[in-house]
This record gives sequence, C-alpha cells and structure tokens, in this order.
Amino acid sequence: MVEKFNPNQVDITLTEAALKHFENFLKANPQAQALRFTVKKSGCSGFKYVTELANQLVDSDIDIANAKALKIVVDKANLAYLNGMIVDYISQNLGQSKLVFINPNEKNKCGCGESFSV
Repeated sequence: MVEKFNPNQVDITLTEAALKHFENFLKANPQAQALRFTVKKSGCSGFKYVTELANQLVDSDIDIANAKALKIVVDKANLAYLNGMIVDYISQNLGQSKLVFINPNEKNKCGCGESFSV
C-alpha cells in the first residue's frame, strides 16, 4: 500500500518503505516538529533534494502529511519543484539504503544522480 496526501492541492506520494523510514527518523529526533522536503541549488544540473528536520514551523510551510506520528511539510516556494513526486526508500547492497525521488517535474538529471533541473 502507498500513502498519498493531497491537502492544499499538494500531491506527494510516500511508499510504505519511505513512510516507515521517516516515522523512525522523527521518533529518533523528538525535538523536531516535522520533516521538511525542500530543494537547494547544487550540482551540475541545478537543484538537489533536501530532507531536513524542522525544529520550528514557519508560515510558508504547507503540511502535506500527517499520518500516525508523521508530519511532513514543504515550503510554498518549493512546491512547484516537488508537487507530483513519489518518494521511496530502497535498500542496496552491503546494507546501504537511500531515498529515491521520482519527480515528474524533472527535465534532466546529472550523470551521478545528485542534482536535477526543471
């Protein structure tokens, strides 16, 4: 099952694996009020995804998820870059794991996958 959240016309989907990962991450950081998805200028393609703890919420935060103990926000300024994306959490070889962002707004990705453009 995939959790999908659409309040305020925000369409971001979290797979079960991503939802569990973020729930555990927030439980391990009780000082955080939420998890924030954002983008920052970086890399050869222009932007990179950033997932960070939000110790304080700001007026420009849009609440996109509130399931169980999970609260996720996106800054309004970043919504155009992130709306419609799917977030997954996958396990790789040797016990390593990573977040995967599947974003219909991406027009190009750099060769190493660290940055994207819209």
